[in-house]
Amino acid sequence: MQVHTVLSKREGNFPQGLLDPLFPSAREFTSPSPSFLPAPLRKLLKAKGINRLYSHQAHSLREVEADKNIVVVTPTASGKTLCYNLPVLKTLLENTEARALYLFPTKALARDRVAELALWSEKLGAIKTYTCDGDAPGDTRGDPASRETS
Repeated sequence: MQVHTVLSKREGNFPQGLLDPLFPSAREFTSPSPSFLPAPLRKLLKAKGINRLYSHQAHSLREVEADKNIVVVTPTASGKTLCYNLPVLKTLLENTEARALYLFPTKALARDRVAELALWSEKLGAIKTYTCDGDAPGDTRGDPASRETS
């Protein structure tokens, strides 16, 4: 239930529109997926229940598409991952020779993100993901092209 709904049911109700500046509609924070995303990626977003991107995600995509560098600073669980995964997945779908290197400060975060990326990769096909950290056996640190998808 939305906060606005809960507060409006309290005894003494708030005047109509009083809370609107505090709790704008979700539409104000979202944007349609950019049309330059490949159809398979847009289809997968919809299959995952993502019909609209948060405005910071759409803005990030447009900036990266314009070949600009970005820094995304938002609270935890705000969708930052899509800000970098979508441009990477788009590039990998459009160019089979492209590669991406992700660096994370902790093994737990790296494993979480590679697992999520692997799920996207399963649905999109032909995208391989690998993890290399201090726990990886020495023989798996060689040529990534020789490894199976993990």
